[in-house]
Amino acid sequence: MKFRVVSLCLIAVLTFLLSLGLSFEQSLPTVAQTAPVEKIVTEEQTAKNQYQQGHLEKAIALWEKIAQNYQQQGKTINQAEILSYLALAYQQQGDWQKAEKAIASSLELVENDAKGKNVLAESLNTLGTLQLAKGQTEEALKSWQKATLLFQQLKDTEGEFRGKINQGRALRALGFYPRACQQMLNALNLPGLTCQQLSFEQLTQSLSQLPKTLSPLQVEAWLTLGDTLRNLGQLGGSQTVLEAILTHLPDPSQKNAIAFSLGRTLEASGENELAFSWYIQSATPPVSRLLQSKAQLAQLKLLIDEKNWPAAIALLPTIDQTLSQLSLSHQQIYSQINFAQRLTDLNLKQKSDQTSPLLSWEAIAARLAQVQKNAQLLGDQRGEIYAQGNLGKIYEQTQQWAIAQNLTEKALQASQGLNVPEMIYLWQWQLGRILAQQSQREQAISAYIGAVTTLQPLSQDLTANSEFRFTFQQDVDLLYRQFISLLLSPNAQGEISQADLKQAREQIESLQVEELNNFFRAACLTTESSDIDGLDPDAAVIYPIILPDRLAVILSLPHQPLQVFNNPLEPEQLQKAIADLRYSLVIRSRRDFFAPSQKIYNWLLRPLEKDFLAQKNLKTLVFVLDGPLKNIPMATLHDGKQYLIEKYRVSLTPGLKLLSPQKDSPNLTQTLFAGISENSEKLGFTPLTYVKQELKAIQSQVPSSILLNEAFTPDALEKSLTYQSFPIVHLATHGRFSSQLQDTFIATWNELLDINQLANLLKSSNPTGDRGVDLLVLSACETAAGDERAALGLAGMAVRSGARSTIATLWSVNDQATSKLMGELYQQLANQKVTKAEALRQAQLALLGDKWYQHPFYWAPYILVGDWM
Repeated sequence: MKFRVVSLCLIAVLTFLLSLGLSFEQSLPTVAQTAPVEKIVTEEQTAKNQYQQGHLEKAIALWEKIAQNYQQQGKTINQAEILSYLALAYQQQGDWQKAEKAIASSLELVENDAKGKNVLAESLNTLGTLQLAKGQTEEALKSWQKATLLFQQLKDTEGEFRGKINQGRALRALGFYPRACQQMLNALNLPGLTCQQLSFEQLTQSLSQLPKTLSPLQVEAWLTLGDTLRNLGQLGGSQTVLEAILTHLPDPSQKNAIAFSLGRTLEASGENELAFSWYIQSATPPVSRLLQSKAQLAQLKLLIDEKNWPAAIALLPTIDQTLSQLSLSHQQIYSQINFAQRLTDLNLKQKSDQTSPLLSWEAIAARLAQVQKNAQLLGDQRGEIYAQGNLGKIYEQTQQWAIAQNLTEKALQASQGLNVPEMIYLWQWQLGRILAQQSQREQAISAYIGAVTTLQPLSQDLTANSEFRFTFQQDVDLLYRQFISLLLSPNAQGEISQADLKQAREQIESLQVEELNNFFRAACLTTESSDIDGLDPDAAVIYPIILPDRLAVILSLPHQPLQVFNNPLEPEQLQKAIADLRYSLVIRSRRDFFAPSQKIYNWLLRPLEKDFLAQKNLKTLVFVLDGPLKNIPMATLHDGKQYLIEKYRVSLTPGLKLLSPQKDSPNLTQTLFAGISENSEKLGFTPLTYVKQELKAIQSQVPSSILLNEAFTPDALEKSLTYQSFPIVHLATHGRFSSQLQDTFIATWNELLDINQLANLLKSSNPTGDRGVDLLVLSACETAAGDERAALGLAGMAVRSGARSTIATLWSVNDQATSKLMGELYQQLANQKVTKAEALRQAQLALLGDKWYQHPFYWAPYILVGDWM
């Protein structure tokens, strides 16, 4: 039975090579005559060698001859084996009709033959490979599950391992990243590890135990795990895995696939220069044409992002040539669409950069039309729809609205027929833009409503995907802002209706939720409808919204219609004023903060002041801030005579939807104080020398339990919160807020706590769910330097902690000023008739009235987020 062993090895090799994307394009030969068994075995080995050397035409000729000989000899099991890897070879040539016929015949020959279970398992494995190549991922997963089960029954450990790897690839392609990750951990036989709690130390320890040389299948398994960790946002883990397996390769030719994945991970980490160098390495021969095309397209994307037009243009002919050599497949279809999208991006960005578009839109449209035809030939419905929708986008750019609308509506209808929400929302959004350009406002609004409605549950499934997170600003954020801009534009009667204003307010609140879910990589936030009417009769909620051509401000007053004010303003003007104000606030020696402060006041509040704010006897202004406005304290806005804090209580919230349900007013006296005043050798932060003075000031006002220095550990914090209820938790320790979840933390004596860990600890104070922490005070944290979106981490900490309100700081504060402010704050909180917003206001005014602390550097960084009551 030597020939059977050879055949099974051939199938394994062919399937594995295909999984790595090897592609050889040749023409089909004719079928040969029958031959003795010994000669057939020799020819099988020859065919294998021809395939591995890239001579696909010669390999197919031999296999067709061998299959015919086995058929004539009545050796159906052997014939099925040959047909199985012939199917793979036909697919490599792009001859899908022959490939599907061959695999169907192979399965038919052995599916009812008890002696052919091993061949049946291999044929099912091959079937899954073909299905994945056609984009039929769910069907591929089912085929690989059946194959793996058969391999288990046959005690074929290598076949079982291969089946598990393939299942992981299918789960990843379907977007089921946690399941794919766990599948790969199980396949790699890493007992006790789970993806939800996979630590860097566990991963490093497992990698340290790798043999000097990995088998090709082991490399593929670790590579799939590294890719999946990237999808889950565990970028450090992904990079560690990929770099580790580079040193354990049995064959240097496998380096290309790993180099490409490493480039993807580094790009997701923002290391574009390093990513580009790995993409270049991954495209260096010897390499499959498919992988080469992916690497070249990745290079092109980075060059366009960096606006390196000469290098991007120089790369185009190379990519075009590589793509022209790919055989027809699902991957080839999507690579061609990817190229068309990059060409579109190149044209649009050069246009915005006031340089002439490189290619005619007609040339890009012709390319997409051909891709659509190829997808039809392949039977790839999703590829066909995707090409058609992108073709509609081209006609949108050329302002051929009727054609653009027709193509988009067809793509939308087809997507809805297949129930593919990740495409449905794209075409609903595109249709909304096209209708808006044709002044069909109501129809456009309807299309946009459809897009955001489709996107919301979809984004909950995608937030774990780091690649989705890094396109959030370009896609999700842009969709919402375009929709809000449309809603806040006058209708045919020159008016903006209350219905449209309410819809706009709803959408900006939804965008805040989407942004935070995207930050947390999970749809972890629960929302409830709240209205200012039922919250605080003395408060106004102000929504500044940064749009491409203006700053819109929505004002919500109790029992009053919504108001909107549009200020024609370029986003760059606003961003410069914000940057100038922030810079002048954080440097104590500067006194030039009044000019940018007054400028922003005039844009945000001056239109509201005379007719609304001043006449309503309002006491509290609640801001739902947008974009870079989150980086500056609203209390410092100046009307030319006074700071805003001198006239109003000021509070922030990510949105009324995210306010926790109100309970009975707690007694804000019992406080758990935890802090670090000395140097922790393990973490190495600078000692906070005034923490003890801060503690003394608090103790003089309210009864407090203390965890100081060595006593401040996660275990001690959890124990304290479990056995006693504390309405206030005060953490006087180092911390950092960042736009990246992994870089946002609070320091204890012996370790750093991320947001989720802190949230779990604080929940210890609320085991019954009826009363948790009412106020969390973070008195020594700061936003990450150079991170324009760092305040997102502060909002995330405030919302995720579970506390109803959070007081935190926007920059590193002065210890002595903090001690004085906290003493005043707790004195105010001890007065049960004062709201938290008023307590903070009085504490800030106390510093403002002290000649030593009048500069906003001292009193302005403290902000209240959440419930202001």
